Amino acid sequence: MGIPPSTESAAEHPGAAAVGRSAAVAAETARVAGDNVPAKRPARRLTRRRFLLGAGGLLAGLGGGAAYARYVEPYWPTWRRLTMDLPGLGAGLSGARLVQLSDLHVAPNMPMEYLRRHLRNVVASGPDLIVLTGDYVTRAIVRDAAALRALLAELRAPLGVFAVLGNHDYGVHEPRRGPVIGSWPNHIGRIVADAGVTVLRNEVCRIERGGAVLQLVGLDDLWSGLCDPQAAFAEVTPSEPCIALAHNPDTLPLLRDRPCRWVLSGHTHGGQVRVPLLGPVVLPVRDKTHDAGLFTVGSQRLYVNRGLGYLLPVRFNCRPEITEFTLSAG
Repeated sequence: MGIPPSTESAAEHPGAAAVGRSAAVAAETARVAGDNVPAKRPARRLTRRRFLLGAGGLLAGLGGGAAYARYVEPYWPTWRRLTMDLPGLGAGLSGARLVQLSDLHVAPNMPMEYLRRHLRNVVASGPDLIVLTGDYVTRAIVRDAAALRALLAELRAPLGVFAVLGNHDYGVHEPRRGPVIGSWPNHIGRIVADAGVTVLRNEVCRIERGGAVLQLVGLDDLWSGLCDPQAAFAEVTPSEPCIALAHNPDTLPLLRDRPCRWVLSGHTHGGQVRVPLLGPVVLPVRDKTHDAGLFTVGSQRLYVNRGLGYLLPVRFNCRPEITEFTLSAG
């Protein structure tokens, strides 16, 4: 006799009911979990609006950087302070403060009020000695000699104000094979001297205070073809402290056998535009390592000032500079 098919319900069999409930719970759990998984979004299309917004942001950033380089940094000098070690310096000059200014580049595109304000700040700081390392004008052009004379006349210090000439003061823009011939060096030098500044052209000046002596040697510009270290150091006493002023830092190799501890230069402007990680874009020197700042070469120190002025009114990552040295016996 055959066994009839089962007609029992799940309620009549507890085991079967449990199995059914488990399946139902699993199904519900899977459904809820599926509901909580965020749906995959379609890739965003680069619409014209999004492109314009991105491009606009980039241009705004570039525009802001360009405005900063044109209107802010060229007129925002840094004041750098260092100690100048001069073995054998007497107590009368130990602690004296020397300020270096360089590359004023008075020209129609240079605001005179900017230069005047910072030269007055230098005087107000009370330095003992001021030195200038060349390029008072651009391309030897003086539109207003009286204005340049009045500007430099702002400078004064108890131990004096001294200067050398730069290549622009000679109207020279690349190294020459022979010496400059003409009136420009005398013309610019005369304006600077008429302002009460002592112009040193391949000569030395002795500065004394309290029995202490400091020799200051000024060299004519290297590119002019008139730089003459032999004449400049002819009357230098090797046993006494000595500082040399030379507009172009490429002059240093000519001074390595000369009895000067420090050489103060300018000329490079630090490059004016310095690209992060790459450095200056343009440097008008043969030795590109001497771009700006302090360098030690053998027993000598070279300091390259970034200048207070500019050729073109733009600076980036290379602020203009005023440098103050405190003299020390070592």
